[in-house]
Amino acid sequence: MSNELGMSNQLERMWDAVQEAEEALESRHESEVAVTAEVLLLALTSTPEMAEIFAACEADIDELAETLEQHLEERLPILGAEDDVLTDAFVRIFDRAVGRGEKSGAQEFSIGNMLVALFAEYQSVAVSELNQLGVTRRDVENYISHGGPRSKPEHPGVIAQYNMEVASRTVNECASRLGVS
Repeated sequence: MSNELGMSNQLERMWDAVQEAEEALESRHESEVAVTAEVLLLALTSTPEMAEIFAACEADIDELAETLEQHLEERLPILGAEDDVLTDAFVRIFDRAVGRGEKSGAQEFSIGNMLVALFAEYQSVAVSELNQLGVTRRDVENYISHGGPRSKPEHPGVIAQYNMEVASRTVNECASRLGVS
């Protein structure tokens, strides 16, 4: 029996935010822009769900938005004639978020699950910026599961190491399921 996630207000808000971020970047640079993990994370900063998660994680969402905007101004992902608008990273993040929601028995798509899924892109600037702010995958999972406060490590290096370990386990689990070693 398949449990497909239904269209939710959060999914609609996420797509609207992604389109708005993409359009804003394109209008400033007069070029078509690829939707990367960084564009996605910047878009999510404009959603009320992300604001709630960041408040629970005691992190500054405005600082994240400013940093991502600066990064995108310096390294804008311009599309070539053959490129897809949605990058492979975006598609992987979305697929993981949907899979996570289905696995948990959720009835609707969640921006929180999208953020958790983003952490597997551990080499991205998006995850690096989350690490710099002290936001971990565990924090977001705790918020989704319990809505509770976070337990904050004392050193940012601990956060980065934890996120790398989780991402490595995720990659290994996926490879195992696919029969790839």
